[in-house]
Amino acid sequence: MIISRIDTYVDSLRTYKIIIDKQVVGKIKNGKTLELDLDDFTGIKTIYLKIDWCRSNKIKIDNDDRNTRLLCGPSMMGRNIWIPFLAFYYITFGYYKYLWLKKR
Repeated sequence: MIISRIDTYVDSLRTYKIIIDKQVVGKIKNGKTLELDLDDFTGIKTIYLKIDWCRSNKIKIDNDDRNTRLLCGPSMMGRNIWIPFLAFYYITFGYYKYLWLKKR
């Protein structure tokens, strides 16, 4: 499985933890791509990203998805005047949406 993180200003100096079935299996930096070996995991796996107490949505994959490519990034992007208000939302009520993760 390959995970790519978009290159963005938000969280650019921080790494995201990659979690599979509640176990940290790696970290990904801004603008980087990481290949993960899923041989240690059998059956359906739940994958998400985490930074501090905030996280991404969860994606389920199984052994047939070994060649899956995932893309991730922060939910707050761009130079929007609403960023300060969005930041407050994402670090409190929307902590589970602070990051996004999707199949490519």
